[in-house]
Amino acid sequence: MSPVRLATVTLNGTLDRVLLVPGFAPGAIRDSDEATTYGGGKGINVARAALALGAEVRTTGLVAGQCGSWIRALLRAEGIPEQLFPLPDGQSRTSTIIVDSLRRQTTVVHDSSPQVPPGLWPEIRSFLNASLAEFP
Repeated sequence: MSPVRLATVTLNGTLDRVLLVPGFAPGAIRDSDEATTYGGGKGINVARAALALGAEVRTTGLVAGQCGSWIRALLRAEGIPEQLFPLPDGQSRTSTIIVDSLRRQTTVVHDSSPQVPPGLWPEIRSFLNASLAEFP
């Protein structure tokens, strides 16, 4: 039986910074016990999980600026094949994810996302279609 093949589209590629902070309290100054950074966004996260389960994956979508370049490098380091469209302006958003294992709570803070100029959508659509067509 051949492996499952999955292509995902992430329209808002994100740099996820996960901080493990047991006993997190707003307003306090704390060091994290552990910190990890991932390329993220809904489709990228699905591709990562599917790859871990043995699927053949490819992810496509949108990224911007130096943050977008970092997302792409992190995906390559994880072995997640990507074809991400680089937006001409702005930065991909970052998300800070604070995990409090004592309270079993997670706090997520997103910064703003890059704006996509309306006139760019036809080019993006063509790029995404071509990326997905190469992965039948």
